[in-house]
Amino acid sequence: MHKRPILGIEDFVALAELNCNFNQLSSLDVSQNTNLTSLKCDDNQLLSLDVSANIDLTEISCNFNQLESLDVSVNSDLYLLICNNNQLSSIDVRNENNANVFSFNAENNPDLICIYVDDKTAEYLSSWTKDETAQFVNDENECLELLVNDTEEQVVSIYPNPTYGILNFDFLEESVQTIKISDITGKTIFVKNNLKQTEVIDLSNFANGLYIVTLQTDKGSSSLKIIKE
Repeated sequence: MHKRPILGIEDFVALAELNCNFNQLSSLDVSQNTNLTSLKCDDNQLLSLDVSANIDLTEISCNFNQLESLDVSVNSDLYLLICNNNQLSSIDVRNENNANVFSFNAENNPDLICIYVDDKTAEYLSSWTKDETAQFVNDENECLELLVNDTEEQVVSIYPNPTYGILNFDFLEESVQTIKISDITGKTIFVKNNLKQTEVIDLSNFANGLYIVTLQTDKGSSSLKIIKE
């Protein structure tokens, strides 16, 4: 079955509930369906999901997709969020309504480190389901502390840092399989596999700012900060 978008739902502006589970949808545009209160799009091939125009949503179920990030910070009526079995690296649930969320599941997202919440110390978070490697944080600075592994052992040489564009990698004696670069929200913006002992990556088209470079090696993964100027 071919991957495809869903067409025509933009004409149903009064639509309150949408269930499009168990398809091969590659994209889903609900920006015109501003009256949605329930969105169920499980078991598709979605790479992204924008619900910023759907402020009346009370439940979102989007498990078993390929989502890399999810932002529900404007969905202040939300009480159910099911987003397990995706490729999420960040979830932003800072909608000032976390205390009323009775069902949250973000399990089986192996790259998920940071879940942004209203209050990371709140007792109700104990009922939220997530992987052990994912952590509740209040802001981006706390997330950076989790993402960056400040070990003394340097597995690669990366220079120059800061950089104006070109970033050089020398993997020394390490076997590195993957380079992944993420922004400060945790969103993956660059991935490269099949690496040589030395690599050059051009960041000229990246916006200036702070980024996280994550390296996957035989021994696990390590991360460090780089600055693009």
